[in-house]
Amino acid sequence: MTDDEPADSPDSPGLDEDHPDDSGSALPPGSVPTAGNRVLSSSVDAVVAAVILTVVDLTMLAAVVHPKAGHKLTAAQNVTALWLQIASLVIAMLVFVVMERTGGSSGKRLMKLRTVGAANEYPAPWLPLTLKYVTMFFLLLLPFGYFLVLLGLFLPFWRPDRRTAFDLITRLRVVPLASLTPSA
Repeated sequence: MTDDEPADSPDSPGLDEDHPDDSGSALPPGSVPTAGNRVLSSSVDAVVAAVILTVVDLTMLAAVVHPKAGHKLTAAQNVTALWLQIASLVIAMLVFVVMERTGGSSGKRLMKLRTVGAANEYPAPWLPLTLKYVTMFFLLLLPFGYFLVLLGLFLPFWRPDRRTAFDLITRLRVVPLASLTPSA
């Protein structure tokens, strides 16, 4: 902090009003995506996730459970179907973690955004990325899970730092690709 900057007080949280960060440091201009870009990238990712989950889940269901047209699944087949759904969630989660580590998810690539860690490291570390997607995908198993995930993904409309609920939980941030500085 320089002499010409005001000290923190109860009225002033010490954050740049345009670019707040949980760590208390001001973010450089241009390092926060627009709300539209952030939500659009999340929406594209939601569609990609739905396709991955549907294809993987239906393929495994048909290959393992062998459902017959016009017949209900037995209790054993229902249990197997639940385990297959969990397996498809794990596969989709791993796909997203690997995409994030190798240049960003489909939505982030389209919108030219990247996920960085708490210390602005890129690519973001494995553990926070894994926790982010474990939280997001396993919420889908709850009765109102889809609603909770969508609510969490639309949070950037109301946050100046444009972070989703899942970014906040794992201390990740999404920044425009242009704001990343190449490492030496």
